Order: sequence, then structure tokens, then C-alpha cells
Amino acid sequence: MKKHFTRGTGILVALGLVLAMGGTALAHTSPDVAITWQDGKKFPSPATRFDASRDIHGKVYFLGWRVDDAGTTDGSVWYYNVKRDRYVDTQTDMPVPVSNYHVAVLKDEVGTGVYIFGGRDANGGLVTTVQVYYPATNEAMVLKSDPWPGTTPSGCVSLPASAVTVRNTAYVIGGMSFSTTVPP
Repeated sequence: MKKHFTRGTGILVALGLVLAMGGTALAHTSPDVAITWQDGKKFPSPATRFDASRDIHGKVYFLGWRVDDAGTTDGSVWYYNVKRDRYVDTQTDMPVPVSNYHVAVLKDEVGTGVYIFGGRDANGGLVTTVQVYYPATNEAMVLKSDPWPGTTPSGCVSLPASAVTVRNTAYVIGGMSFSTTVPP
């Protein structure tokens, strides 16, 4: 009984403080900062539906993309060298070319890798592969021991909505699933 009284009192005190401040504690203010955008160097491919990640050496890695509306998917690994302002094809391809993916940078026993969880293949299907590209060795591989387990409540493979890295752990968040075929 005492715990409920204490918790309830705390909530009432907090609510009272907010009301006493005239609601200013809830008001959203935006910083008075001018923001300008500048277009960067154009990517040398008509790439769409991809993600990228910057490493500690000032390179931004792209692990494939969709090329056109027909669904052509390219698994080429490219990077953008920020200091030299140029794109470079690493001449390495991801084993399973996908688009609509998100990446997370993780360090494992091999080194620092850029990981892809799932994605959409050239046929429009959602894949369960976890892939990694290691910039230091210019190698890409599928991690067969750790397939993407993301599914919707109905058991369909999901397309991740986002991936973030916190303390060398990847968190894959949200997602959706869809069918690539239309019933007759």
C-alpha cells in the first residue's frame, strides 16, 4: 500500500510542477541555427534503395543497390573517399546482391565489418542472409551460422526498417513484409 501511495504522490508532484510552469516544460523550441545543404559529388551509377556507412578512415561504404525500376540489383561494393572526394569500386561484390537494406558496423574476430541484415533481391524476394564486408581485407561473405531471423507476426520474412550499433551490438528495428506475386 505504501509503494502505491509514494508512486502516486510522485506523479502528482511532477504534474503539479508542469502545470505551475504554465506548460513551458512541454513546449518544444528549435535552435536558431542556419542550416545549408550542398550537393556532393554525383555517384557514378544510377543507384537507388541503398544504405551506407562511414568508417574511421574517412571512407563511406556502399554494399550494393537497386539499379532501375525493373528490379536489377547490383552487389558491387564501392566506397567514397571523403578526403579525396572520389568514388572507388573495390572490385568485390556482395555474395547475395540486395537493395533496401540497412548496415551496421561491428567488430568481430576477423576485424571491423560492415554488416547487412536481410534485404531485397533482384526478384523482389526478401532474403534471410546476414552478410559482411571487411574493408581491411576487401572480402565479403555470408554468415551462414547466423541467418536473419526477423519475421512478422504472421511468420513472413521481414525487411528491416533500420539498423543501429550500440556498444558493438547491432539492433535491427522495425520492418515490413510483402508479397512479390499477385494471386490470380
